[in-house]
Amino acid sequence: MRALDSEKHFAKELLDIGSGIWNNEQDEVVLPIDCISKGDLVDEIFGYVIADKSWNEMANMAIVAPKNVDVKELNNRVLNMLPEDKILYTSIDKAENEDKQVLDEYLDEFLYSLSPNGFPLHELKLKKNAIVMLIRNLNIEQGGLDPGNL
Repeated sequence: MRALDSEKHFAKELLDIGSGIWNNEQDEVVLPIDCISKGDLVDEIFGYVIADKSWNEMANMAIVAPKNVDVKELNNRVLNMLPEDKILYTSIDKAENEDKQVLDEYLDEFLYSLSPNGFPLHELKLKKNAIVMLIRNLNIEQGGLDPGNL
């Protein structure tokens, strides 16, 4: 785990929790009171930076969740807090076989509902100042992905 020198103690505590060192007799983890959110987690983490329009500070914040369904819901909640209009991008919704014949064996709605690990969602919702993570390096001059950085 990478951590700043000022965060080494916190990083060690996280590793200890993951290793089960903090577990009590009932196999529960009792967290320090300052680690427990007293209100809405999304608002506590992102509320003031969005209200103050501190976009650079927001880029250094994150909420980590164990499941993709939770991440999707948290991302939508943070996105809805941003003041600009939402722009929606959708994935390609047709597939072809080797003979260039369109395959339509599955309903589009079914395909849109799938979210397998390692694949992006069917819909990408963006707003100005939303934080995004690119998983490939793009080079516009070369027309897309930069093969030297893959």
